[in-house]
Amino acid sequence: MQLPDSLLTGDNAAFLDTQYASWLRDPASVPEEFRLLFESLEPPADHHGVAPGEIPSFPRRSIFAGGTEQANGDGLSGRVTALVFMHRLHGHRWAEINPLEPRVREAVPELEPGYHGIGPADLDRVVGNPGVFGLPAQVTVRKLVEHIRKAWTGSIGCEISDVREFAQRRWVREQVETVPVREVLDRPTAERYLRKLADAENFERIIQTRFPGAKRFSLEGAETLVPLMELLVRTCANHGASDFVVGMTHRGRLNALVNVLNKPVRLVVDEFQDVKGKAHGSGDVKYHMGFSSDATTLDGRPVHLTLTPNPSHLEAVDPIVEGRARAKQERFGAEGRKRVVPILIHGDAAFAGQGVVAEVLNLSELHGYRTGGTLHIVVNNQIGFTTPPSDARSTPYSTDVARMLGVPIFHVNGEDPSAVAAVAAMAAEWRMKFQRDVIIDLYCYRKHGHNEADEPSFTQPRMYELIRSRATPRDTSALALVKLGLLTDEDCKRIDRESLAALQAGAEAEAEAEPQAIHPDGVKVLRDLFSRYRGSIHDSVDTGFERTKLQEVLVGLNSLPAGEWHPKIRRVIQQRLEMAKGDRPLDWGTAEQAAFATLLAEGYSVRLSGQDSARGTFTQRHAILTDTATEQEYTPLKQLGPFDVYDSSLSEFAVLGFEYG
Repeated sequence: MQLPDSLLTGDNAAFLDTQYASWLRDPASVPEEFRLLFESLEPPADHHGVAPGEIPSFPRRSIFAGGTEQANGDGLSGRVTALVFMHRLHGHRWAEINPLEPRVREAVPELEPGYHGIGPADLDRVVGNPGVFGLPAQVTVRKLVEHIRKAWTGSIGCEISDVREFAQRRWVREQVETVPVREVLDRPTAERYLRKLADAENFERIIQTRFPGAKRFSLEGAETLVPLMELLVRTCANHGASDFVVGMTHRGRLNALVNVLNKPVRLVVDEFQDVKGKAHGSGDVKYHMGFSSDATTLDGRPVHLTLTPNPSHLEAVDPIVEGRARAKQERFGAEGRKRVVPILIHGDAAFAGQGVVAEVLNLSELHGYRTGGTLHIVVNNQIGFTTPPSDARSTPYSTDVARMLGVPIFHVNGEDPSAVAAVAAMAAEWRMKFQRDVIIDLYCYRKHGHNEADEPSFTQPRMYELIRSRATPRDTSALALVKLGLLTDEDCKRIDRESLAALQAGAEAEAEAEPQAIHPDGVKVLRDLFSRYRGSIHDSVDTGFERTKLQEVLVGLNSLPAGEWHPKIRRVIQQRLEMAKGDRPLDWGTAEQAAFATLLAEGYSVRLSGQDSARGTFTQRHAILTDTATEQEYTPLKQLGPFDVYDSSLSEFAVLGFEYG
């Protein structure tokens, strides 16, 4: 439902006020559109004092209460409120997020003051702040409009209309609306930001100079990914995270390995020189390989970073990362969700086009698969191989599939350092505070074709004319930081010189030596590690378990506690007791129970995952029993040790990948 300006004047103003009064009594009593509007008007919960960005607290009885001009009776407060609401809802559609060229603004009349009956004569009138963060209690209409335009239609486009929890929406609104009035970057952060941009650019320059034309799937045009990742890690670490499990596609992988995970440049140079594959124990190409390292953030906090190998090239690594993160979290115990953070880096075309993305997103809130929130970064270079967005998806944004989760989606201009830093802080703090997924849509571009030998202007001539005439992201960001007064021109030149010198020194450290393999005999390492599994399936394996003890275990498992159990379940359990005592031949379900029980008794943990895992597809397992009166669940095998059984979503790809991880 669209709110016409006539709804906020005359008799309709009284109708709106009546709806507001009804909502105060019972939020469910009004239509969804009004509920969303009224929720957006509520002041922050802590209203005992007026903190920066808040408004004075008073009992609201009317939607028009609180403005100095309310006595006029012309409804200006209501019209201003509607304008604010529409910016929160639709402001992202006008946001200047594309670094290549100014956005062609689509027609969104709700974002125009005139649509709501706010004319030039109203701009210097003072109204009560309708709950906008970052402004005083009384404010002119002009200042309010300028503020919400900066917040919602600047270099950040934020989508929050699908966030269902009011407290979460209010938190995001506060973060977004205070960006224009708070310090996002200080000098040390600005210097580090530019250094990482310079590192990303200079790495590509060194590799191109040494190995011209070699396929490397460069990050050029999207170098902002490197400082963005460092900012995310830094903020999460400041809130208690210590381990990061990263998954990404091929583009920019070599750059991320060197400039995020601190892989020595020498090793990458060796891999380019290693034409016989000596350095590749895995046999895979260099831009699919993984790496792990320890690092220290700018604030001095130690972190461990792991980049998961990805021979799939694109999104198949996503569920594996989630599974690895979940396994690490369980090892940390109660603090696991806080300590271990998964980060997934996607391409825009793949995020919209590959079904595994939706499957993995759907796992994020499921008990057996949640990882406390994933930081998703979509490196949006606005093209997929040679396919433009208009042919790659049926939605306005590549990230629209993520709207189903009801989490914030931040679209950001990759060449605005303040905006990138603000989004990094908001996304990381959201993840650590609410332990839910969050999406960063990093708008950038791809300097070359699909690879360095590809000619992109065959299919996108205008786009690549713009790209070839542009300064690099490092140069544009340096100008922005100088304009903000955070750095000087000489600072920027010094940072670039230091970056290039350090990378060249790293690349030349053993330039004249024979390339060294990461593992001198990688195949032997793997063979030794998995030697006990290399026998024939026909080999005899000792799986014996002492008979008397097994009987005792099975009898204990099949002795039901007090409760209301389904009659057929009682019969199954009685039959299992008879089998345990040797009075009846074992059936498949009891044999399964015995297998799980002996593993648990010997100190192993057991996790079952998949469709119908608890009951069993053929009604044979009954690993979880449900009291028919209370619906409380009872899992007999938990008596013996860590036994988890999860009925999965109707997924085949993502759940398998998760368990593999």
